[in-house]
Amino acid sequence: MSENGVLLKGWGLRLLAIGLWALTSVVAFLEILTVREIAMRVYAHFAVTGDLFAREYWGGQTVGVGAAVIMGVLCVGIIIAAGEYHMKHFGQPRSWRLFGRTIAFELSILVLALFI
Repeated sequence: MSENGVLLKGWGLRLLAIGLWALTSVVAFLEILTVREIAMRVYAHFAVTGDLFAREYWGGQTVGVGAAVIMGVLCVGIIIAAGEYHMKHFGQPRSWRLFGRTIAFELSILVLALFI
């Protein structure tokens, strides 16, 4: 069957694509906290020297909030762009490759958090 010259895809693939997009979106928002913690740990590793701990504490909070804001903006932009991309290129191999790359990138951030 075709509608306007485009082959209709099965509902199973549509639900899988929507589910993968929703899953990667939720994981992306959960990674905001993970990246914030990574940024604060790196800051704490290099910045805490001497006995100026009060100033270093507020510096760490600033780094953490900055990382959270940047990640929030990036996550919203990437979620919107990925949703549009997957709607435009549904069922094509490049759409599935983007899902694979997105999942691999998100897993790499979570694995990185284990080592930092």
